[in-house]
Amino acid sequence: MEKPTRYATENKTLFYRSRFTIAPKSKEVGEIWPHIVAAIQEWLEEKEGDREDKELPNFYTELTDDAANISESVAGAKGSAYASRRLANGTLECNEEDSSVKTNALYQNGSDTPSYWAIEYIENDKDHWYRRWFTNIGATAAGNGSYIINVRIAIADDPTFICDRPYIPSRNTPRFIGKLLDIKGCVASSNGIALANEPQALTSSNMKAFIQDLESDERTIPFIVIAALRNLSGKYAIDPGILAKKVRGSAVVYTLDCSAVKTWLAYQSMFLDTETARDYRINPGFMRVFFPGVDLSDPEGSQRHRFYTGEMLMTSNPGHISNDVCGAFTRLYRRVQGEAIDPASITLIESQLKRKQLEQKLQELRSARAQEQQVEPNYQGLHTEEELKRALEQLKAHEAAKLAETTEFYESLIAEYDAEAKRHDQGDDVLELQIAIEELNIEIKQLQKTVGAKDHTIQTLNQLNETAEAQARQAEAQAIIIREMQGFPKTCAEALELAEQAFEDRLIIASEAKDSAAKANRSISSDETFDILRTLAMNLWPKYFEQDEADGTAGTEFRSETGYDLTFHESAQTNKDPRLLKQREISYDGRTLNIAPHVKGKSGNRNAPLRIHFAIDRPTRKIIIGHCGDHMETAGTRKVAR
Repeated sequence: MEKPTRYATENKTLFYRSRFTIAPKSKEVGEIWPHIVAAIQEWLEEKEGDREDKELPNFYTELTDDAANISESVAGAKGSAYASRRLANGTLECNEEDSSVKTNALYQNGSDTPSYWAIEYIENDKDHWYRRWFTNIGATAAGNGSYIINVRIAIADDPTFICDRPYIPSRNTPRFIGKLLDIKGCVASSNGIALANEPQALTSSNMKAFIQDLESDERTIPFIVIAALRNLSGKYAIDPGILAKKVRGSAVVYTLDCSAVKTWLAYQSMFLDTETARDYRINPGFMRVFFPGVDLSDPEGSQRHRFYTGEMLMTSNPGHISNDVCGAFTRLYRRVQGEAIDPASITLIESQLKRKQLEQKLQELRSARAQEQQVEPNYQGLHTEEELKRALEQLKAHEAAKLAETTEFYESLIAEYDAEAKRHDQGDDVLELQIAIEELNIEIKQLQKTVGAKDHTIQTLNQLNETAEAQARQAEAQAIIIREMQGFPKTCAEALELAEQAFEDRLIIASEAKDSAAKANRSISSDETFDILRTLAMNLWPKYFEQDEADGTAGTEFRSETGYDLTFHESAQTNKDPRLLKQREISYDGRTLNIAPHVKGKSGNRNAPLRIHFAIDRPTRKIIIGHCGDHMETAGTRKVAR
């Protein structure tokens, strides 16, 4: 039977939360992972076994069919620990009408114990048809054989159930917490503070250590102190043992009996001898809950740490008090990044680890690219077809290798971002992951700004490929030109024709340019004409179609690289003359292009200065040469007579 989707994540109410560490007391205890799984297995068997006894749908058989002593398959494990192998390996997944289980695990570096393991157990409430329970347990390896345990229990009610106030059961600690705390040879702690199933007695010998833990900034677990009734040694308004069991794993319960002289003196020196500390006192018969963040010298802070009078404790239902206390503790916890709490969290952690590896590779790739010398192939020094072929093959092989490596890396990074974004969109962990997801999204966006969005990255890689292919075509064309040349250009028109063949992938020679070159003064240098056209193709073209630089920056850098002056506009006087402006327009591909930008020649006859006018054409990704030859007429000069 398919589970109803009406139990949406938004309907969940956090019911119980705890986080603690389980560690072996000594090296002789061995690897404790099998015993952690065995404790959870025992709890699940009780749950599903009860369903089987009542002839309700269950997965008890799947849970027990492959049960074995899993200690035998874990190096360093001692003793017997029986559990389902699939449960231990994180591959158990069962779905029944009234209950389901899903596990996940992440193993690293060939280890036979997981670095991260988690389970989600979902069950229908046995007494209320409209309610489901969601129990999540996560274990994270923390070094030295210890494991961080995260527990989260939530309830969700069917929205079709309508009543003034749905029944909320009393909060207490689930049974498996006690089983985990009782693992033989292990100690459970919260940031170094030992946890226990029984209340701890405060005495003169441990009072000072208690105050240090109480005021420690490291403490994250609440302390409950219950004082004995006045003149009734060992008698309390609420049973400390019962309360300790109800809050085990999420708080530490202490008892304080001041009828002993030494205990009274120790208590007095810590709580009564200063005015501010007195506000934090625990009177006979009282109970005080100390949340994290205690400072006995803070006169205002005591209000944050709830106290119960003896009368309140004796006249109230102990279950109600423990319920209120447990509810407050539940709200204290926040998810710690990088720790397992449910199967989805392990998928997220695995994604984060993979992303970090990709980020490291990104840095290595950037470093390698930064160290490469970007040298433009010098085809001017290649005189034979064989030399050009070798240069072309080396260029293609080098660029192809770089392109393949870069493409593969970016595709991996983009795929990981897409997968991670989809997992976030599912929103299966709104209770605690919402803030974490927002932070991660910001982190992803920051990295995406660096490497570019998916489409932009692919476009960039395609452009790199197109550039390499264009360079190859150019080299092949130049090889043919050199092979077929009968002599070097002697006129401006011949230089223009040679440039049209050599740089056809970057330059377009308009008919107006050919006409002006044919009429150009004979004293204009053909060598300089070809050289300027070459610099337009090899130096200026990349600035517009590979680097997207502004005109001003392009002109400055062009002069620095080539020695030629580049001007993008005519003088103000020339621009005021419509006739002169018309001369600086050409018709190309049904469009009117402005060819006012021009490069000035610097050699040859002073009375026959060379000018090459052009337009940057974005649609064709080409530089359109519109005039090549004599100085065009301006407002300050007359056209040079021929």
